[in-house]
Parts: sequence; structure tokens; C-alpha cells
Amino acid sequence: MSFTEEQQEQELSIRSQKEMCEHFIPILQEKGTRVQKTGLRLARPGRPGEEVLTIVNGEVVAKTVVEESTSMVIRQESADHEFYVLTKERFEKHYNTEGTEITESGPSWDQLRLRGFKYFQRKGELLIYQVSENDLEFVTGGRFEVTFSATPIGLKVGDYLVTGLPELSEVWMSKHAVIYNDHGQLFQGHEVRTQEDMCTHFIPMLKEKGVMVQKTGKRLARPAVRGEEVCTVVNGEVMARTTVKDDTSMVIRQESADHELYVLGEEKFFQNYDSAARDVEESEPGWRELRERGFKLFWRKGKVLIYEVTEEDMKFVPSGKFYGTFTSIPLPLQPGYWLVTGYPECREIWVSNNAGIYNDHGQLFQDQGVRTQEEMQEHFLPLMKQCGQKMLRAGKRLARPARRGEEVLTTINNEVIVKTVVLDDTSMVIQEESVDREVYALSAEHFEAGYKLPGTEVVGDGPEFAELRARGFKYYEKSAGLVLVYKVTKEDMKFVPRGKFQVPFSIIPQPLQAGDHLVTKLPDCKEIFMSRNVEEVFRSKENLEVHFAFASPLSVSLLNVDSELEGLRTSGAMVRLTCGTRENLLRLKHAWGGSSPRAPSVLHISCHTEIG
Repeated sequence: MSFTEEQQEQELSIRSQKEMCEHFIPILQEKGTRVQKTGLRLARPGRPGEEVLTIVNGEVVAKTVVEESTSMVIRQESADHEFYVLTKERFEKHYNTEGTEITESGPSWDQLRLRGFKYFQRKGELLIYQVSENDLEFVTGGRFEVTFSATPIGLKVGDYLVTGLPELSEVWMSKHAVIYNDHGQLFQGHEVRTQEDMCTHFIPMLKEKGVMVQKTGKRLARPAVRGEEVCTVVNGEVMARTTVKDDTSMVIRQESADHELYVLGEEKFFQNYDSAARDVEESEPGWRELRERGFKLFWRKGKVLIYEVTEEDMKFVPSGKFYGTFTSIPLPLQPGYWLVTGYPECREIWVSNNAGIYNDHGQLFQDQGVRTQEEMQEHFLPLMKQCGQKMLRAGKRLARPARRGEEVLTTINNEVIVKTVVLDDTSMVIQEESVDREVYALSAEHFEAGYKLPGTEVVGDGPEFAELRARGFKYYEKSAGLVLVYKVTKEDMKFVPRGKFQVPFSIIPQPLQAGDHLVTKLPDCKEIFMSRNVEEVFRSKENLEVHFAFASPLSVSLLNVDSELEGLRTSGAMVRLTCGTRENLLRLKHAWGGSSPRAPSVLHISCHTEIG
């Protein structure tokens, strides 16, 4: 097909305004939702010849050239603050023509006044209908003509078709249905829940199923500027938009992957933060600029209840949006996000898509029955000291610098056992020498305590080695030390019936099952964690593997096996207690003569007992 033929085919697939009205006006009348427009909008006179682009989520959805000086350019109150043009006649139909001056102060408001913007009250009614996949079978090209744009506008599943009442004379598209009513007008089948709705429905669930979290850590904050607009942006999505209306509010920078900003009034700020502040540390990236902007460090305080949203919960919030107390736009909600309320007040609900931000010491969020780190230590440390095996930390590992914001998943046999979000520029990602090649993250402090610096370059030919070098990996030698390892039994699992427990370095609980190994570092034993690749992770050529092979009774002096085992374990040896069968002797021979560079040294000790 030639370019001309393709262009003609595309033009033929664009629906005309007349076709859209004939097809969709009856659907709007039958299935649409009637909406009374409310609220104020900023608008200014258009300039003849200027081209106004309506941009939503980075996409140009309309392009209009102003033809008359009486036309008006309106700024929408959505996440995108998109602009559009109305002729004088259409503007007077949809707005009261007596505008009011902008009274807010601040650089952005000064700029709007200079451009000629004023507030105008909206009026009139609309019908709104959300587009389905079946509807797009009529608009196969995904575009149609409108009366106010020189170019056709796109149409996708989930967009809204709109027409004015009572005229029903034209159809246009909107990406944001909620912009038509500033008081949370409910749209058919897609209700934007109010704060009261959310509290009535979810506060009981938060109290029953939520997890109480003691907020810890410090945050950067600065005084807000009256009139400034603060957008809370997470993963490119505007989660909240707040206009500062006083001189006492504070702007807080979250310690997440996005470093999102949000606003708290003076009263709320000091409910959640200590009043004593410290200067930004010089180790903080960009510390000079942060200080110039007025940021200081404040310590957090207080508690919150957190509850993870499920698919079932979304039936109550089908629109995926609800109103908070601190933003002019609805908050998004989806399965996997977290609903949060302050404790013990439980007066309001907000949303977070990163539960880890509420506790900087790795607080885990889970239902009842997931064992805490303290409970695990109290129960298992005595067992580990009595029945565990001491192993020497030795060998070298591949490691690279972590990237701020990256999510590091430790996966064994396709199961994620640790999830860590990197919140700084100094942490390291380590790759284990096991069958799973699992990776995990360590802070700079823990890495320097566990590994010798500096690292050595990765040598070797081939794409695997080249890729490791490209990713920044180097070899690091483990620092000397011992770990205590204990194999979990079925009896032990009665203490961990949910099969999960907290660890301080993961935002999710670690799974646990019979046959896994619990590990703690000696001599401090400050934390317990789970490992499924113990022998591969800790065994190296520095770890001597000892087999005790029991032979036939002989009339010679007895060997105290227990004391000998303990002495070898203390040295870091891997000790196996076996009997002198043909199968075990073959295993010993195989281990002794192993050709693998990772094969351990094996000491074969024959001992005997006497039957008395």
C-alpha cells in the first residue's frame, strides 16, 4: 500500500462529529450520568493566531488555533492542568462571565495574574458515559472530529464521552470525568468515594486486620510558601495536588524511590514530627541545594495502622479513586496499595503505595500470626546455641553498587524470600554463589563489616563476564567470622504456624518451612534470618568438611565423639556424622577427590565404640 493510500484509509477511519452524535447520543441518554457542573476555573482571553494544545498524560488530545480575541483559554483542574479553548458564545453558555481576581500569593500565582487569568464560576449540566471495548468497534480508527479542534481527538477504552444538556448537539472526549464536579460527583458505575465513605467502610477493617506501625527515622522538610502548588508524584503518577493556603504549613520529602513531596499543616506536622530540627548532613546528595531551599531534618513520631488493599476491597471503590483531606484531586487506589490512618485517632484515611516508608528499620506489614524478629530470637536462639552448627564465613562474592530506588528481590526456587527497596546511594547488591544465584542488598555499614575492601575486577572472557563487568560487579572477599546454622524441623513449625517471620532488611516477611535453615552471626546473635542454600552460601575451600565414620567395635580406648564434634564445629568445620557403609564410603571418596574448584577439603576420621 502506498503512503497516499494508507493516509486515505486512516482519514476514512476517523469518525465525523455527525456520526458520533448519531451513534452515541442515544447511548448517552440511556446509560450516561447526569452531572451538574460546579466549581471555579481559571481562564484568560485568547490571542488571535495562538495555538493551544490540550495535553493529557503527555498526549496531545486536541489542537486549537484561536481565531477571535473574544475566545477564552481555560485551565482544567485535573492532574495535567490541561488547557482548552471556547468561543465567546460557548464560554458564556458554560461559565458566569463575571470573573474574580486571583488572591493567592506566590510565584506561580503571580505568573497566572500576569497572563490575565481570573476565576470563573461554572454552570450547566452534562451527560457523561465511559467508553467500553464494544464502543470502540464503532470508532475503529480510535479518533473522531470535534467542533473545537483542528485535529481529530483520540478515543480509548476508559475515556469519557460528554455532551451538554439539554441541547445534546455535540460530543467530545474527556480523560478525567471527575473534573466536571468539584464536590466528588458520582459517575455511573465508577463512584469516587468521599472521605466519609472510606472512613465508615475501612476504619473497622484497619482496626481489625491492619498492622500497627511505630514510625521511625527522619525526614527532610521545609516551610511551605503561601500559594505554591505541591504535587505528590509516585512512579510518574500525580497522587495528590495541594495548594498551600497559609504561612505555617510544611513540605515533607519522603524517603522512597520517588522522593515524593507532600504538605502537612502546622498542627498535623508537629503531631507527626519532633519540633527539634537538624541541618541537612553533608553526606546527603545535593545537600547544598537542599539547605538553600530551607530543608532540615526532623525525627518522626507517632503510630499508624496500615492495611493492604485486596481485589475484594476494590468492589467498594470501583472507580479506583477517593477523596482525601489534603488534596484537591481524588487519590488513586488499586490492589496492593496500602490504606493508612493515624493511631489512636483513626479520623481520616489516606493511601500509600510503599508501606516501607513508615518504618526505616525494616518494619514488616502482615496479618496476625507472622512472628516478629524478637519472638524468633527468644524462641530459637537457645535451640540454635544448643543444636546448631558453627560455620566459617569464607570465600569471595560478586557485588555491585546499588541504585537508589531499585527494588532488589532475593528469589530462591522461584519464591521471593526477601524484598528490599534501596533508599540511598551507598548500599551494595551481592550475588550468592548458589544454584539460584540469588541477590540481596546490604547497607554500606553492613557490607564493610562483612567484606574486605577494595574489590577486585572480574576477569574472564565471554558474554557472561562482560555483562557482569558492564553491571559494575567486582569480587569481594568475605571478612573472617562465624555463623550459627540450625535446620528447622516439623516440630519447630508449630511455633511459626503461618510460615512467615520478620527480618530487619526486608519489607516483606521471610517464608519458613521444615528443612530450611535459620542463621545468625556470631558472636552477637543480633538477628535471625532464613537461608535455603546454606551449604552453597557458607561452604568454601576454607571450610573443612569432616565425616565421622563409625566402624566395628574394637577393644581400644574410647573416643569422646561429642567433645570432638564441638571442637571441630567451633573451628568452622562442616561436620557430618555417618556410619561405615559402602554408600557413605563412596560419598567420602567422591568428596575427597572432587575436581570442582569449589569442592571443600574433607577430613575422614574413623572412630569406634565399644558395646558394653
